[in-house]
Amino acid sequence: MATIGPKTANKTMIGALVEAGMSLMRLNMAYGNHQERAELAAMLRAYLAAHKKQCAILMDLRGPGIRVGHVKDDHAIQLRAGQAFNLYCDQDFSGDATGIAVDYPRLDEVLAPGHMVAIDYGKILLTVVSCEPGKVVCKVNHSTVLLGNKPLSLIDPTSHRLIPLPDVSSLSIQDVRDIRFGLDINVDFMALSHVQCADDLLAVRELLGIRGQGVKLVAKIQTQSALEQFDSILQASDAIMVSRGDLGVELPIEQVCIVQKMIIRKCNAAGKPVITANQMLESMMEKPRPTRAEATDVANAVFDGSDCLMLAGETARGLYPIESVLTMARICKEAESTIDYRALFRSIQSIVPQPLSVVEAIASSAVKCVFDLKAKMIIAMSATGATARLIAKYRPNVPILCITSSEQTTRQVLLCRGLIPFLVGSMLGTDSLVARALTSAKNRQLVHHGDLVVVTSGMREGMAGASNVIKVVLVD
Repeated sequence: MATIGPKTANKTMIGALVEAGMSLMRLNMAYGNHQERAELAAMLRAYLAAHKKQCAILMDLRGPGIRVGHVKDDHAIQLRAGQAFNLYCDQDFSGDATGIAVDYPRLDEVLAPGHMVAIDYGKILLTVVSCEPGKVVCKVNHSTVLLGNKPLSLIDPTSHRLIPLPDVSSLSIQDVRDIRFGLDINVDFMALSHVQCADDLLAVRELLGIRGQGVKLVAKIQTQSALEQFDSILQASDAIMVSRGDLGVELPIEQVCIVQKMIIRKCNAAGKPVITANQMLESMMEKPRPTRAEATDVANAVFDGSDCLMLAGETARGLYPIESVLTMARICKEAESTIDYRALFRSIQSIVPQPLSVVEAIASSAVKCVFDLKAKMIIAMSATGATARLIAKYRPNVPILCITSSEQTTRQVLLCRGLIPFLVGSMLGTDSLVARALTSAKNRQLVHHGDLVVVTSGMREGMAGASNVIKVVLVD
C-alpha cells in the first residue's frame, strides 16, 4: 500500500506506482481536500482502465487525534534542545520558531507541568513547563526539525498513558463528511484512526448504511486502550492495521515488536487481513537505498504473517517513491520464497478453534490438496471474496485465483496475501468459468500444460457463501 502525497499526486506518478507494485492506494484525509482526493481517485481509475490493471483505494480517516497547525510559508522549523516552544490553541497562528498551533482548543486545560508532548510519532518530544490561557509553554527535549500538520500525542509520564481529551468523540464532524465523500468516490476500504473499542467500528458501519455495506473497515491499532479491547475490535473489523508509529509513543519501545507479532498472530488465526505500517523504509525519504535494518524489518513483517505492508512518507513526500515501492516488493518476494508453507499451514491449523464451518473446512482442505498433490494453483469461485480469503488464511504456497462477478470484490481481495482477482459477468456456469480462468492463468504464466489445479465451488451456483465442493483439474 502506497500513500499519495505531494510527490506522487499526478497521473504519471500514480501509474508508475501501480507498475512498481502498488496494490492499494492510500488517501490520508488528514491532508488535502475533497476535490483533490476525487481527482486522485479519478487519475488512478483512468490509468487502471487504460492499462487493464487493478488497484484498490483505502481512505484513511483522520479520527479524533490532534495535530499541530501549519507552518509560516510552509518552511520547516528548526528546534534546538532546551529552547522554549509554545503550543497555541489559536488555530490562526502560523507556526514559527516561537511556537505552533494545535487543533484542540482545551489544550491548556488538559496539560500540566511535567506532561510530555510527542509530535510526529515521538520524533519530537516536548516537556510542559507551564500552562496559560490559550497557550502551553514547553521545553524542547532534543534538537530537531518540525513540519506542519503532524500528529501530536499528550502523555502522562507517571502512568505512561495517553492523556484523555474531553469533548473529543470517536468520529468528528469532518470524519462524517469524509465518510460520505468516500461513498461518493466509491472507496474500497476505510481505515478508522484511534479506535478504542468495537463500538467505534459499529458506529461507522451504521453511518455507512445500505449504500456503504460493501466497504471494508480497517481498524488502526494505535493505543494501549485498543490493545486491551483488541479481541472485540478484531471481531468487529474487516481488517487490522498495526500502526507502529503511534504504538511506539504510548508503549515502551521494546514492546512494539512483541505487540506487532501478537496482533498479526491473532489476525492470522481469525482469517482477517493485517497491514503493518509506519517507518518501514523511512530512510528512503532521502536516500535511494534503505538501511539493512529496514530491509530486515520488512522481511520480518512478512515472516510474522502480514498480508500487506504500507508506505507512508516514503511515497507521499520522499525523494524516491517509485524506488521505495520497488524495493519493498523485491524484499517481500524474496522473503516469501523462503517460507516453509507446509509448516505454516500446520501451525495455522493448530491455532484455529474447532469445529470449522463447512466453507472453512473446504478452504483448509483445498490447501492441503495443494501440498499433497503439488498443485500449482487454487481457483476459488467466490462472489464476495469470503471463500477466497479463507483459503488465503491457510497460506498455500501457490496463487489463489478468485473468480467473482463483483468489481468491488476484485479490488478488495488485493489486500489478502496470495489472492489474484478474476472478474466475470456472472457466477453461473462453473465449468465454463473455470475453463476461462485456466486460459487466463496460462496466458499469465501462472500455470502450464500438465499442472494440477485445485478448484473450490458450490453445488448451488451463484449463491454466495455456499462453497462445498473441491475438485482437481488438469491443465490442458
